[in-house]
Amino acid sequence: KPHRGPPPPLPPTLSSRYPTAHSARLSIQSLGSSAPRRRVCQYPFKRNDIVWVCRTCQSDETCVLCHECFAHSDHEGHDVAFYHAQAGGCCDCGDADAWDPGGFCP
Repeated sequence: KPHRGPPPPLPPTLSSRYPTAHSARLSIQSLGSSAPRRRVCQYPFKRNDIVWVCRTCQSDETCVLCHECFAHSDHEGHDVAFYHAQAGGCCDCGDADAWDPGGFCP
């Protein structure tokens, strides 16, 4: 059943900062839009794609970058190698559990 009439009052602890529910919602929405968004690439590797390994940045030996992400990231002085994919797997750029954020592309 839809709510009719004015919105319910906010709890006393919030009412001084957010006098209306609408002002609280606007504040929450602005927080979401101001946070930087990090995309996770997840490019799916196809046969013969170039796959980059950076032993300096990867969490384990299964964590890799696609050629596009590697070309736009900084791995100067790192222990890197590449190979040609068979098929399967995906790029880990943007995944902080798999890769050091310092090695992400912008």
